[in-house]
Amino acid sequence: MDFLDGMDKIDIPKEKRDEAWAMRKLKETLWEGEIIVKVSVDYSGGNDDGSINRVTVELASGRECDWSEPNVRGSWDREKKAIVFSRELTELEELYFAVVKPVEDQYGSFAGDFSVDGTIVWDVVNNQVLNRGEQEVREWVSYLDELWSAD
Repeated sequence: MDFLDGMDKIDIPKEKRDEAWAMRKLKETLWEGEIIVKVSVDYSGGNDDGSINRVTVELASGRECDWSEPNVRGSWDREKKAIVFSRELTELEELYFAVVKPVEDQYGSFAGDFSVDGTIVWDVVNNQVLNRGEQEVREWVSYLDELWSAD
């Protein structure tokens, strides 16, 4: 029996998962009583393996805090074509998933012949989201080598 069988499936409304909503919420949210000025999402991967390595929040005071992934179980719902969670998410949990979503949108499961190491930067002060890093892409070159000939 699947973990979610028999339970109500709860998903995040699409309008709450976009960049505009996330930026607005980052501007409104106080982190331990301080204004958030930047959120950085460090990621790396490629060749069918990769992950978000660290999410940090930079506050107006210059202090940096780790933002841990919410401890909530989710699974892919084929009918809804979305991840559904076993319980309703808090607004801060919804916000976490919204700020890491650009990595998922760009690299998915990190499948393919590439290697990437980067950071998504949510610059709250300048109202922009940047993706910076390095990516190695393998180029396929066609060739035809004669390995043996009867002549």
